[in-house]
Amino acid sequence: MKKEVRIAVLLSSYNGEKYIREQIDSILNLDVMNDKKYHLKLYVRDDGSTDSTLTILKEYKRKGKIEILPSDCNLGPAKSFLSLLSAIEADFYAFSDQDDVWHKNKISRALTQLMNVKGPAIYYANAELVDKELHSFNRQVYSEIQTPCIESIMCCCNVLGCTMVFNNNLKRIFEKQSFIELNIGMHDYYLCMLCMACGGNIIYDSDPVMLYRQHDNNVVGYNVTRTIGNRIASIFKRSSISIAEDAKNLLLYENDMTDEGKELLRIIENYKNNVICRGKLILRMVGMLFRKHCTKHEVLALLKIMVGTA
Repeated sequence: MKKEVRIAVLLSSYNGEKYIREQIDSILNLDVMNDKKYHLKLYVRDDGSTDSTLTILKEYKRKGKIEILPSDCNLGPAKSFLSLLSAIEADFYAFSDQDDVWHKNKISRALTQLMNVKGPAIYYANAELVDKELHSFNRQVYSEIQTPCIESIMCCCNVLGCTMVFNNNLKRIFEKQSFIELNIGMHDYYLCMLCMACGGNIIYDSDPVMLYRQHDNNVVGYNVTRTIGNRIASIFKRSSISIAEDAKNLLLYENDMTDEGKELLRIIENYKNNVICRGKLILRMVGMLFRKHCTKHEVLALLKIMVGTA
């Protein structure tokens, strides 16, 4: 008898009382929930909410709908999500924000792409931008063709984490090192860099799989009204955790990496303080822009590398 495919949806909550019911309900209404081939479970870690979020979560737990993982401190979104990932074992994993609404086929679309992939792999997709009342902006997150490659993922990862689904091959590599003492930018970027450095696949789906809610309290959101001036200003704004620091952390996994992955991470690790490494990184980024359809996000990343703010 063929065993069920186990899917773990990982949700880190923080003061999400306004919208979290809609998100949980959309997850519990996924089409895979009614398919005996799959077993999907929603796991939640609350990251220190001071509103009624935890009360709402306990209501769902009492009904047997979700699992709440114990938490005794605020870790921030990156480490909170990665703590969930460390604690759960499944065949596939999906990150969930607390304030979106998923389409019924969000997971099933991903599994059709991932099921037969042998190595580490990540699926991500487009999303429809909506306001706090779920009214559409008639825009999607990605308006340009997305063609992930090692340079774009390492230097300007533009993967929407709340659409990500990834396999246990990647999780098995991730769990070989401890992350809790490291300074990590974002969990989705970190895993995408790790996947690509280890010779994995990152697969893009241009169809929207969810409603991506934009509101005043987004921890991480999408600037719907972003102007050319905003983009220029962002070139000179230093990232709170640089790609160099992420690269240094990821080299802890070098035994699982391809030669190309290790080489590029070492260049990125030293690009801020070594003019040769910065030159090599700029040349690789320029080469990437010439050999494939480039996006505005990738051009901005190149400019940030040139001025040392990435």
